[in-house]
Order: sequence, then C-alpha cells, then structure tokens
Amino acid sequence: MALDHALASSVKPGCGVLRIYRWARPTISFGRNEPALGNSGVEQAQKAGIDFVRRPTGGRAVLHDKELTYAVVLPISCGVKLRTVYRVINHGLARALQALGVVVTIAEEEVPVAGPNAGPCFSRPAPGELLVDGRKLVGSAQARVGRAILQHGSLLIGSGQERLGELYGSDSGSRLAIGLDEILGATPPWDELVHGIIAGMRDVLGGKWARGNLTDGERSSSRIFLRHYASPEWTWRR
Repeated sequence: MALDHALASSVKPGCGVLRIYRWARPTISFGRNEPALGNSGVEQAQKAGIDFVRRPTGGRAVLHDKELTYAVVLPISCGVKLRTVYRVINHGLARALQALGVVVTIAEEEVPVAGPNAGPCFSRPAPGELLVDGRKLVGSAQARVGRAILQHGSLLIGSGQERLGELYGSDSGSRLAIGLDEILGATPPWDELVHGIIAGMRDVLGGKWARGNLTDGERSSSRIFLRHYASPEWTWRR
C-alpha cells in the first residue's frame, strides 16, 4: 500500500504506472472508509496468521492470498471521470483473460453501488466489474491521490474468500467469488498471467511501455507512507 501510494504521489504528466504483485502472507485489506472496528472475528483471523491493512482506495474487504494484485496509476486529465478510467482498465483485464480462454462478462451499470459497510468485496459485483457465469473474478477500487488516479484490483487465482466469514459471520465472501483455477481446471503460470495483464493493458491504454525501476524519490516517499500504513491508528481508524 505504501509503495502504491508513493507511486501515485510521484506520477509525472503524461506517464502512468502498472505494478503487479502478490502477497507474502494472507492479508485482509479494508477499503479506505470501510468500518472495521467491532468485527467479532478479528482476533480469530489474527490467530490464523492473517494480517490486516487499510488501503488508500475505496471499496470493501478483500482477503489477499491466492491472487494477482495490480495497481494502476494514471495522471488526471482534464474532464476524465473515475468511472471512465475504471471501465478502460477493466477492458484491459478482460482482454488478458480472454487470451487465456476465460469468457468474461461485465457487470451492468444498473447494478446498485454497494456502500462501505455492505460486506466483503467479493460478496457482490460493482458496476463494470468482471464476472464469469455471474460470479465475481476481479474486484477493484479507486482513489484520487493528488494529481493521479490510483486503481487497485484483485484477480482471484484460487479460492479463499470464504475465510472472510471469520470476520463477517457468513459465507457471503465465497458464494459469488470464482478463481481462475476453478474456471480453467488448473492454476495458470504466474509469468503467463503477468505478461497477459501487461499486454491487455497496453492494448487499451496505448502509449510507449517500458519496464522501470523505482527512483530515489519514490523509495523515500514509500518509506514515509510505510509508517502511515503500518500504523494501527490507520488500520483500525473506523
């Protein structure tokens, strides 16, 4: 979270960033404004070795474990709406998944937008998100960070969202979630997934693409933000 925030804070006009990663430990992330205090299963989840963090982006709780996580940073252009960026990025993901043989549909715009206290992210689709047979494969959330738009997303590779029942007291985080291993009958190679996501994003976003390294300024900024995101006061502020 700290590095993604640093990248968004350091974005240059005309440049964007795509970061793809996975998690060292199972971690539940809360949306920026999602209530987290008072969930009866927090202690049980902590005993099970699950960490917690709060995102800079909105949305609802996600268990990050068997998944590919992406962060897209784009400079804000005059007149561009968050919803437009959301649709474009999801179309890039859809292209990548279709190249893997995954037939996806896009949740209709008429789907009601869930509030921050509506339960786990994967318990219901948001408008524009990617579905397979009506079940949610990718969950995403956005935020404005200075002069940039930051979008986070989780592409489920395997199952595991049912463990959110430890927090929410139901199986609502699992019944409507689906992973690539269930769809394809096997877990796709990580490198194949990464290259596919890059290709799909490049197709829809255009421009010149190059692999980059963190600048000294981005590293310094990420260390500052790390103190913020590691703080219990931030994680459990609501």
